[in-house]
Amino acid sequence: MFVEPTYRKVIKIIKEYTLKEGYANLSIETIDMFYFGEDNKRIDLNIAGLLAELSILKEECITFSDWSTWVKWLHKSYERRLLSGCTTLKEIESVKRILSSVKIQENTNALADAHDKYTETYENSQKNLIKTYYASIDAIFGGFSPGNLILLGARPAIGKTLTALNLVLSMATHNISSLFIELEMTSDEIMQRLNGNLLSINLKRFRDRQLTDDELCKFQNFHMSEKGENFRKLISMPEHCKPNILEIENTIRNSKADVIFIDHITLIHGETKNNRYESTTEVVERLKTLALEIQKPIIALCQLNRAVTTREDPRPKLSDLRESGALEQSADIVLFAHREAYYNTSLPNNKLELIIGKSRSTGGAGEIITLNYNPVYQRLTDPKGETRKEYKQCKII
Repeated sequence: MFVEPTYRKVIKIIKEYTLKEGYANLSIETIDMFYFGEDNKRIDLNIAGLLAELSILKEECITFSDWSTWVKWLHKSYERRLLSGCTTLKEIESVKRILSSVKIQENTNALADAHDKYTETYENSQKNLIKTYYASIDAIFGGFSPGNLILLGARPAIGKTLTALNLVLSMATHNISSLFIELEMTSDEIMQRLNGNLLSINLKRFRDRQLTDDELCKFQNFHMSEKGENFRKLISMPEHCKPNILEIENTIRNSKADVIFIDHITLIHGETKNNRYESTTEVVERLKTLALEIQKPIIALCQLNRAVTTREDPRPKLSDLRESGALEQSADIVLFAHREAYYNTSLPNNKLELIIGKSRSTGGAGEIITLNYNPVYQRLTDPKGETRKEYKQCKII
């Protein structure tokens, strides 16, 4: 990481010394003797001069007490130097991979420290959970954790985008911001769905430009209001986002939103050109890594294969995830949207089920969350109401 070649050589000498001798008695003098004391070692005057200088100034050298700060500074300087030479997104991605492979490893007993860390972060960890404010969902998951990759799967027209947009609106009502990356529909279509839901305006009239005078006034007045302005700040959607993983990663990294939505994951192209299976595997693994990096939940929508429609019971399951087994493996939570009325038109079209296919931390696979569905406004509501804030008192037993 050093610009100066002499420094790089000194680091190489120190590495050779520690591999041979261990860390005992590591000092400028011992390194000097190690390097110049062996036979057939050609004296490098630059290194000799640097070691001599360090011997004189050793009281001012970096000590073990502040080595971590110094290493972080070195890493940051190295990062800036590498990125300053990049001219393309591909070069930037290559540099980020190099940097991600450089980690500071400390030999600590993680299990021994876990108790103290849990106690110290207990309150903050509760606050960091992203609530959906659907009581039935939050009762099971507690909220979505930072770093979670959540998959929301369904067949076309069942309700995966509908579910995602209702989650966006529910969270925005409680000042939780969302980035909605839409790869299939236009911004105009998404705007119509959000406003029809929020303002109780028939979506079909919105789409056909046949709003009544009252509805048009309601729409215009809302977006001129302070509340409307606040909603626009809380819900963002990039105008142009190409469906490749590199551009999507950069869009997400640059966003300040609390939650990321992607509609949908099977439209994203990876850098792997071999086949669709490998490309999808790459995409989902990189999204999971990205969620951990930015410490935010990423909710990715995905299509299911046609096997659902050929079974007697059309309720989806994990094996219905299209393209890659990595979808099931990398996701922390897998939810399936399902409407019985879609397959049996004699049933009332007023229910949508969220079937839990997988939940890494809470279990509950196979559980079903039933929500009320209003097709006119494309709205989902919870029969159990909204999640309420609970205040817990710590009792030492």
